[in-house]
Amino acid sequence: MDDEQGAPPLSSETPEASVEQNETRDEEREQQQKEKHFHVIDRRVSQLKEEDLEALDALGEEHRSAPTYIEKLEQQLARAQERLKELQAELRSELATEVETTRRRLEREAAQQAQRARVELAAPMLEVLEALERSLQVGAQGSREVVLEGVERVHQLMIKKLGELGLERIVTVGERFDPTRHEAIGLIAVTDPAQDGVVLAEVSPGFAMAGQIMRAPRVQVGRLQA
Repeated sequence: MDDEQGAPPLSSETPEASVEQNETRDEEREQQQKEKHFHVIDRRVSQLKEEDLEALDALGEEHRSAPTYIEKLEQQLARAQERLKELQAELRSELATEVETTRRRLEREAAQQAQRARVELAAPMLEVLEALERSLQVGAQGSREVVLEGVERVHQLMIKKLGELGLERIVTVGERFDPTRHEAIGLIAVTDPAQDGVVLAEVSPGFAMAGQIMRAPRVQVGRLQA
């Protein structure tokens, strides 16, 4: 009697109901497992064609390989620096060519100017040379006086032509001795104080042109005797 009271009550369910209940629980557990591992499928991507997917992949690859903004700036800076070097090289070449051209032009102009100066200097001397030759011809057939007269004419003509070129003879005798214009080669004793330091004799003439002394005259200067 006691054993009957402690035993669990017997189920009134049939075996078919019990199996069906177990299957229902298994399905619920399986559904719960599926819900834990569910994922979202983008139907838009799944509906794309194969060539569309390849285009998207290529676009993504291009985006990944495209330079960044900083890289673009660095590339632009590198190109600008390279262009600057090219311009500097071109400028140096042009300047060198211009300097060389200018140097040659100046040398050519200087040579032409020197040639003109020689012609201008020689042209007046032709007349003097001609006069000297005539004097020699006359002197060979005439007297000493005729020769001296011819030489005097040549001398005066020479002075005239040199004067036309701007050459001037430096006045010496009677002038105070000036060491910047005269070259003293001797002294002459004098008793007159007024002649002390005065040029008394000219040994060789001196000439100047445009204020510049070409050759200083060689003179003798008076010195007062004590």
